[in-house]
Amino acid sequence: MDPNTFPLIDAPPTDSIKASLVLLKELGAIDSELNTKLTPLGKRMSAFPIDPKYSKILLSAPEYGCLDEALSLVAVLSSENVFHTPMHKREEALKVKQKFISALGDHVTLLNVFKAFCKAPLKKQWCKENYLNHKNLIHASEIRHQLLTICQRLNLTVSSCGTALDQLLKCLLCGLFTNCAWLRSGAGGSGGSGGAGGSLGGRYVTAAGAAASLHPAGVLHSTRPLPPAVLYTELLQTRRAYLVTVSTIQPQWLHQVAPEYARRCRACR
Repeated sequence: MDPNTFPLIDAPPTDSIKASLVLLKELGAIDSELNTKLTPLGKRMSAFPIDPKYSKILLSAPEYGCLDEALSLVAVLSSENVFHTPMHKREEALKVKQKFISALGDHVTLLNVFKAFCKAPLKKQWCKENYLNHKNLIHASEIRHQLLTICQRLNLTVSSCGTALDQLLKCLLCGLFTNCAWLRSGAGGSGGSGGAGGSLGGRYVTAAGAAASLHPAGVLHSTRPLPPAVLYTELLQTRRAYLVTVSTIQPQWLHQVAPEYARRCRACR
């Protein structure tokens, strides 16, 4: 059935439907934007009640030996913000956060938080001491359990990549390859972040050609030199454009994980 003809009470804009179909085609979930029949991969992706990008990550994870980590991370990403930073205790909260931070960026940092939460005996008290949102982490745990059940039903092998976190980041690329951004020429110094709207304002340029800066709350915001290529979860549009939940990647990974997309992407050439 053509999604444009769905009898929806409040139908989304045609452009939004078209963009969604293009994404599903990029992910391999449908044959084309015109032929919207699910592929075998698409049928497996539809088993997960989450963003198609995340379901593609989970289905790709066994190939990278990191389904254990991918389940935890996707669960956290599918929940609300786990960090709690009260204004009157901002400095203390940021200091406590340091124990979880990974130089690889926000994704592994979130994974570190979730792993520590799972090991904590008195979880509510532990969250309070570490300025973390107990309710959202509990919700993430419930999501992970649900996703694990589906993975077991699909006979996916649950294994851990251990300290080989490059494997996890490459796996994230399998679903988020359209969410890459590259450092603009001359933007790797130690100066201010600048605006994101002008031709020289943004530090990074996305695959869609948008200029954006790393979000100030992100782990990599103060990193110098800035990484040449990053993977982000969200592009936040406020007065400026910001990349939210960002990790360092190697530029050549996109060509390895999504070669067809990389060939078409002007920004990554």
